[in-house]
Amino acid sequence: MPQYVDAFVVKDVPGIHAAFVKTIYAAESLVEIERKSGRNIGGRQMLADLEDAYAKFKQKLDAIALQGAASATTDMKAEVTRVRPPTGKSPSLQSLVGAEPLGRLEGFETGMVGVGNVADLDRAVAPGWSTSYWRAQEYGTGVPAARGRPRVSGAR
Repeated sequence: MPQYVDAFVVKDVPGIHAAFVKTIYAAESLVEIERKSGRNIGGRQMLADLEDAYAKFKQKLDAIALQGAASATTDMKAEVTRVRPPTGKSPSLQSLVGAEPLGRLEGFETGMVGVGNVADLDRAVAPGWSTSYWRAQEYGTGVPAARGRPRVSGAR
């Protein structure tokens, strides 16, 4: 799995998944009771409705992640253009920033979005620098700053 600079999530998704699974299990138990007793008290319809609602919930999470990733990518590209001077090298930092849906985690849709794939960002290198451009912008180059203060370490 790629490493990201940051991520954002829809809160309590695991709790919602757990509630759906628990409720569907209860409906399945009701269907089994109906089958054994020969009586129909609406368990099959309830189970079908719950399974349909759960499927729609998972589809919505995927759609939220796609929409969130597209919006984050647009915003980041605009921000990079605004605050980071071009290096004149290819690939440009602007062409490498982005976000993407992370999809499933432990078998469940998450709605999670990864922001800034580190491997992609590391491909942008400024002329004459030994570190990637984004790391130098975020953490410094390791060279003392113009005012004599040492830069924060963390640049590769």
